[in-house]
Amino acid sequence: MTIQVFIEGEAAASAAEALLNLSEISGELSEDAIKKTDPLTATATVIAIVGGTLAIAEQIRKWYHNSQRDRSGKTFEVLISGGGKRVYLEDATVEEIQAILESLN
Repeated sequence: MTIQVFIEGEAAASAAEALLNLSEISGELSEDAIKKTDPLTATATVIAIVGGTLAIAEQIRKWYHNSQRDRSGKTFEVLISGGGKRVYLEDATVEEIQAILESLN
């Protein structure tokens, strides 16, 4: 089981790389993560997490807010999907993110 993170907005690929650089997350950018026709879209695949899902959900939420702040006034949307659940991070609670992360176990 994997979790997909779909990122749309300015510097989407660098935002995906920043997410995957979190020490608690193991994953990769998808082969077609940076579409030449749409450089504002990236897809990251989370393969594994290290540590508790609550702490990692909080880290993801923090990553999202920092990334959104860095792109103030510009489009930046993130959808996380896994275990048959999906949620946009803009409105997601830590508990909703945690529920998706638990699908990796």
